[in-house]
Amino acid sequence: MKSKQAFYSVLGNFVYLLAVWALTVVVVRFSTDFYAAGLLSLAMTISNVFYVVACYGMRSFQVSDINQEYSDQCYVLSRILSISAALIACVVFILIKGYNAISFYCILIYMLYKCLEAASDVLYGVMQKNDDFEHICLSMCLKGVFSFAVFTLALLFGASLPIALWCMVAVAVLTLVLIDIRICVRYMSPIFSFTRANMQRTGKLLLVSLPVMIVLITQPLLMSIPRLFFERHFSTELLGIYSSVSSPTVVISTFVSCAIAPYIPLFAEYYTKGEKKKLIKLTYGTIIFAAGFGVLALIAGTFLGDWALSLLYGEELRGYVDILQLVIIVTTGCAIVLCLDCIYIAIRKLIPLALILLAGCLLCYLVTPFFVMRFAMRGVTYSLLIALAFQIITAIILAHIYFGKLPKSEKPNDSDAAKGQQKEQSVKQ
Repeated sequence: MKSKQAFYSVLGNFVYLLAVWALTVVVVRFSTDFYAAGLLSLAMTISNVFYVVACYGMRSFQVSDINQEYSDQCYVLSRILSISAALIACVVFILIKGYNAISFYCILIYMLYKCLEAASDVLYGVMQKNDDFEHICLSMCLKGVFSFAVFTLALLFGASLPIALWCMVAVAVLTLVLIDIRICVRYMSPIFSFTRANMQRTGKLLLVSLPVMIVLITQPLLMSIPRLFFERHFSTELLGIYSSVSSPTVVISTFVSCAIAPYIPLFAEYYTKGEKKKLIKLTYGTIIFAAGFGVLALIAGTFLGDWALSLLYGEELRGYVDILQLVIIVTTGCAIVLCLDCIYIAIRKLIPLALILLAGCLLCYLVTPFFVMRFAMRGVTYSLLIALAFQIITAIILAHIYFGKLPKSEKPNDSDAAKGQQKEQSVKQ
């Protein structure tokens, strides 16, 4: 990727993610308590799980399909199907859970917003394949800034949280229609194709991408398990407090993912060439980097946590530094798992990775009732730490097994020396 394209990519993602994070600050500032923050957190927690289903992990597969094995219309059709499935699954889930009317309403509206985001994402893939990073950046920046603006204005003028979320949905619709679709018709026409052949190719595409989707869904699924249990057995307001304390820590995983992205191709290169020492060095290098950044964040949180939380959310959250410290450790663990995910994806070991991550989710589900009921808010982090420790240790052990099976690479210098000796002997004879 050229430096200009990288700049547009980072800028667009940074502005959009910053705007989404800022929603959690605004909702606290314009509320008399943390109930609205809890509702927003509940909506985000549930929607983020089903958002992964809506995107289906297709973006990386789409932009790497340089030989056009699947047409752009296939990717668009697959996104329509995955979005529909995700929306239906989300509605069924919240009906089964029996959330009250206001919770149901907020979750559904925010899920619609995420579905529109997933629709834009597949069109971003089309733009990216045509090196049009400028319009991707423009779309993400405008959607992020205006979503934040209308959300803030709605709350400022006394509107309810659902109305503020509907304003965000309106911005997402306008962005999708006026920018994303209008730009994509330059690169693909028609945008939609429902022929039988296209349907069959789309079915195959969804099947091929299934392991990636399973891998990507595990982290939001893992994060949601103790949070939803905590909200159910304590209160939505307490969940709002926990989410407000934990939201600034997202910078850890975001920074680590951006920092290690340029090194991901090296994992595949070293693995293919059988360069075991380099592969192990790179693996532990990324893990140590993630852990080191987490340690720095933990130190900063310890000394500046009270000041930062009170500055962002008010004096009500002063005194929650111990929770912030635990969440920083959890987020650092998530960043390390992200590093390991990149390794397994690069060496094409998706199914073992998916099994490890799903096993961690199952372990979290089993231990959550004990820890949350006994330690309340701290129990949320204890459950996650146990699951993350299992995922990290298991993934590292299995990675070493895969590395151990690599054939020893022949050093070029040794090979050249051997050939030189053979040539010298033949000349003497």
